[in-house]
Amino acid sequence: MLGVIVMDLIVLAWARLREGANVGRQQFEMVKNRAAEGLDDVGARLALTAEGREESAERAKVKAEAEAQAASERKQRMDERLKDY
Repeated sequence: MLGVIVMDLIVLAWARLREGANVGRQQFEMVKNRAAEGLDDVGARLALTAEGREESAERAKVKAEAEAQAASERKQRMDERLKDY
């Protein structure tokens, strides 16, 4: 009788350990995916090869153009608002 109860406790504990391992594995996968996305961003900033430097220069140029466009649009909106006064 005592052996059956002990075996039930062992089986129950084993099932809980497996469940915890599965949950931990899922969390690890989520963290690993997030880290990979972050590393993609970091890798995009590193220009170690000639192609990487070209891509980095192109990204910087596009970003600068987008910022200049946004600044121009903000200035235009401010000028339009000031005309109303």
